[in-house]
Amino acid sequence: MRPDPLATAPLSSVMSGLDLYPFLSRFSDYFAKSYERWRRGRILRFLRRVDPDTLEKISERLAVTAFQQAAERVPYYRDLLHSKGIDPALIRKAADFRRLPLLEKEIFYEADIADLALDGDLESIKNILTSSGFSGKFGFGANSADNLRNTARMIDFVLDMIFEIGRKKTLVISCLPMGVKMYTNLALLAEVSVREDMALALVRKFQKHVDQIIIVGEAFFLKRLAEEGIRSGIDWPSLPVSLVCGEDSFPETYRDYMGGLLGISHDVWPMERMIGSSLGIAEVDLNLFHETPETIRIRRLAERDEKFRKLIFGEELDVTPMLFHYYPHRTFLELDVAGEIIVTTLVPCQIPLIRYNTKDAGRLISYRALESALKEYDRIDLLPTLHLPLAAVKSRHAGSAPHTKIADHVRRAMFSDPEVAKRVTGYFKILDGAGGKQIDLQMEKYFSSETDRQEIAAGLNVEGAKINPIPYYQFPEALTLDYNKKFRH
Repeated sequence: MRPDPLATAPLSSVMSGLDLYPFLSRFSDYFAKSYERWRRGRILRFLRRVDPDTLEKISERLAVTAFQQAAERVPYYRDLLHSKGIDPALIRKAADFRRLPLLEKEIFYEADIADLALDGDLESIKNILTSSGFSGKFGFGANSADNLRNTARMIDFVLDMIFEIGRKKTLVISCLPMGVKMYTNLALLAEVSVREDMALALVRKFQKHVDQIIIVGEAFFLKRLAEEGIRSGIDWPSLPVSLVCGEDSFPETYRDYMGGLLGISHDVWPMERMIGSSLGIAEVDLNLFHETPETIRIRRLAERDEKFRKLIFGEELDVTPMLFHYYPHRTFLELDVAGEIIVTTLVPCQIPLIRYNTKDAGRLISYRALESALKEYDRIDLLPTLHLPLAAVKSRHAGSAPHTKIADHVRRAMFSDPEVAKRVTGYFKILDGAGGKQIDLQMEKYFSSETDRQEIAAGLNVEGAKINPIPYYQFPEALTLDYNKKFRH
């Protein structure tokens, strides 16, 4: 059998090569769109045919190239290597990366921002992104016009692959927090931030004029949006609406609860609509990881089957992490000794990062390792069609690992019972008391009676913790909860 020429083609010739889009977009919208449709199809076919091991080896080579460029052209990084006595010429393969220092958000405080940029140049920057500040410190992403255009193309590629936005007329409603931008060239885009009234008005007005609506936002805000929609008379199950949750992880019970509100089932195949997740880091990549219907199926089985969960994610986890694909031609990933994900950016960007610690704990799973595990479990039917590696990302809801573990269990239990879920906002605080842990839970403003408190306390069972439901406006941080900032349990 002759080898598939697309599967054996050099990555650069498929993923980049001669890019005609900038030229065509200036002269013909029709030809530019046709070219992009052809290009997306070519990339997708490549990712479904390429040898997974080859893809990861290419990532390693690109990582060395990215390092050499940063060592030569980024003033701060060049000086850092010199101060640590590291000769860039001796870093010849990815295995040598272990000798390189880890970067963290502190670099944005230690260095002048220009010294973090290629050639110390900020002139070509057209856009600045800030991180959420969840860690107490901010990171910054800087983008040129080319970066922004290619970010939109990457997002379009993912949305087209999952939702077919190139074929279906699509309205994307971005409810991401203030300052977090969404980019797309294919879809009709409305950015309303955390205004559920504006988002619901768009759904009502445009649902007859599009084939589908994709709403993007933080998980608890989307819960509020869906519930407010029902209270205002929107019949979600009759509408072609899907959700994409960003900012943080969620349990499968959340997906079940939200699916019940919207009339979406994730246990049918193929999935017609979905509630999915995407994870971006402002200073690294807005679309660093994302779910697909196939990764959702794997995670849902892991949630139901402890033996399968341990086979895929390891013995140490008792809570199922998020399971994402990532693109090894865009980022090179490692794990440090503490099990935290280390990222090296491979795509052209103004502030390249080499071995940047995201502070997200997780596990990296090669495509071959997943394939082997699924064969062992006799579930090869779950093997993703994309030959991409995967990242299992743990949550980080709280300031410490023990509290995060408790928070995971509270979240899972909270959405297990729809009668409890509808009575709470999702926000809670974990307190240390003399008799053990206490969970101060914010009640929804529509359910603040003593009967509601009793319903929540009776329906929410978290081992070793006392449940203390608090009426909406009496919750200690009620006046500062506006969905614009990540909440620390």
